[in-house]
Amino acid sequence: MKTSSRPRPRPLLRRPLDLFYVVFLSFHLLASLLVDGQTFYPSSWVPAALVKVKADYLRDSNDPLIKNALSLKYVWFWTAMVLEFVIQVPAFALGAWALVRDDKRFYPLLIAYSSCAAVTTLQCLLTVLLGSERKALSDDNLRTILGSYVPFFLIPTVMLVDFTYRATSIIVRAERTAAEAEKAKAVKSR
Repeated sequence: MKTSSRPRPRPLLRRPLDLFYVVFLSFHLLASLLVDGQTFYPSSWVPAALVKVKADYLRDSNDPLIKNALSLKYVWFWTAMVLEFVIQVPAFALGAWALVRDDKRFYPLLIAYSSCAAVTTLQCLLTVLLGSERKALSDDNLRTILGSYVPFFLIPTVMLVDFTYRATSIIVRAERTAAEAEKAKAVKSR
């Protein structure tokens, strides 16, 4: 009978921060596939209700990045959207699955996702706040944009710090255990 060396997973409901991350990753996955994906999908693939969601957002926000996602002026944003589908979408699914299972082996993936998401969203925030795009935005537009972008900056930033701390703690414990084993081996061989 094969036995696993992994410790028994803790129930997700006893890990409220992980539960929050699972909900966030699931929401981010849906937002990416259903709203951001419209930039790349043939229009015939997108249901009218989702087209309306995006149109309503653009009406309320006048978001220059989403409006001009395929413009060469914002090639960095187009690249970020491609990376969202290549790196982040798989990370949403795998990360949520791993957190449900309490599988720490996926911490590096969650660190990669959260750093990518935080940096990209910070670039978006700085573009609309400090770039020439700000002049075309009303205060209401800016509030809508900030309401949309800020959570996708703050939560991945918290995740980046949290999972880096968790991974570092695991490495420190492993190094300590290895050092203790080495000492015990040296004492035993005397």
